[in-house]
Amino acid sequence: MSKIFNGSKFLFIPNSTSKLTIIRKKLAQSHGAVIIDRLLPNCYVLIDTKLYSKDSQIVKKIVELGGDKPDVKYLNQGWLVDSTQKLQKLDDLNYKINVTVPRLSSPSIRNSSPETKRQKYVKPLTRSEIIESNLNRSIIGSSNNPNSYTIEILSQMAEQRDIQGDNPFKSRAYKIAIDSLQKTPKYIDTYDKAIKIPGIGQSIAEKIEEICTTSNLRLLNQLQKSEKNQLMQLFKGIYSVGNTFAQKWIDEGMKSLEDISQRKDLSSLQKLGLKYYQEWNERISRKEATLHREYIMEVMLAIDPDVEFTIGGSYRRGSETSGDIDFIITKEDTGLIELKFIVNKLLENLKITGYHKCSLTTLSNKWLGGGALTPEYNSKLKGDIKTDEWGKCRRIDFLLVPWDQKGASFIYFTGNNDFNKKIRLKASKRGMILNDAGLFQKQDIKNDKGEIVDSKLILLESHDEKKIFEILDVKWREPNQRNIGSNFIL
Repeated sequence: MSKIFNGSKFLFIPNSTSKLTIIRKKLAQSHGAVIIDRLLPNCYVLIDTKLYSKDSQIVKKIVELGGDKPDVKYLNQGWLVDSTQKLQKLDDLNYKINVTVPRLSSPSIRNSSPETKRQKYVKPLTRSEIIESNLNRSIIGSSNNPNSYTIEILSQMAEQRDIQGDNPFKSRAYKIAIDSLQKTPKYIDTYDKAIKIPGIGQSIAEKIEEICTTSNLRLLNQLQKSEKNQLMQLFKGIYSVGNTFAQKWIDEGMKSLEDISQRKDLSSLQKLGLKYYQEWNERISRKEATLHREYIMEVMLAIDPDVEFTIGGSYRRGSETSGDIDFIITKEDTGLIELKFIVNKLLENLKITGYHKCSLTTLSNKWLGGGALTPEYNSKLKGDIKTDEWGKCRRIDFLLVPWDQKGASFIYFTGNNDFNKKIRLKASKRGMILNDAGLFQKQDIKNDKGEIVDSKLILLESHDEKKIFEILDVKWREPNQRNIGSNFIL
């Protein structure tokens, strides 16, 4: 996936929970941006000019967020959209919004009216006081962690340690520190505050202070810009390539995908990953994913019209783009064996029509591969512009779900990861186990002496998604409400 905004800080105005804002935030994050909720130096302020059409409206909003900061760019949100469509960070000249924003501590603010002139002189706030004030205001009525920006930067450091193939304990140290910050209700901005928190050592405490003092982290910037990082990300974009292969190739002097393509030791999956590198690393629009579903259902009608196809993952959560297309396949009163038979017939027909481009993995309960829209459906994607071209090959997963496991599987295959972790933890704390097969109560088996000798699982619910929430005493959340962060309290 293209990281055209890698490390750039984006503040959205309005910073709301509207569907459009959420979509654009996700779009920015998927291309490497860091989303912030307060003004920081060297950040981009992306403004919806349909809602904020007057300079006075923009200035008022920025003042509310703490006043101007050094080297801030104020841009129309169209810059974000156009840049992601063209997969490059566009020149912002045509998107700039020229507004004069006063600094928070400026005399012009204090003396802007006769009333303020008669007030007692108030010493301008220091930078840390401004940030502390803004953070405290943002906590009221909000589930946001006051250390969310620091957590985001530390998360990127953990990711970089994984990418670099460093000692796994380094990455783990960051994850432990992140977990500690997520549980901390106060804003942590100094070494002295950070070092007192269990799970945070000297090195990370120093980094926390640097992040809060400079809104930056030099080591992260160095790692992101390093040649090794660029090559690791490039090579790991190949299907079936992880840290081990990528590191090996770098050590052997590989510098490009062309170099990799010349190797004689590539697996069949890695060869497919190279062949479809661009298509499999692009984000898939919601419209295209929907057309894939419509086409596959059309083919399925001739086999079994009662089979249900639901796209899971980020699509079910309402995202405008996704990395692949996960089809959750089920049928009323049908088990895995019959579903497997039906899907095998579907795959045979998809090969005949030309949609089926490759197979990657075939198991008893899933098929992973690649598929491309026919010219007819590709024309629909292009807005009914007639074309003889096939669509791009996309990563397609068929996930076979027995009817009686439908509810548990829908939770599992919808996500997001943080939501799944939290709802499974909720089950664990109640002596239960939640997985894609169902919600189970763990029951200990004791001998005559009262000693635990074994345990068994008793199924509580698996078919009804809402019933699982109810048993766990978790408020029902529609799929599009499950895009939560790790600091969210379920």
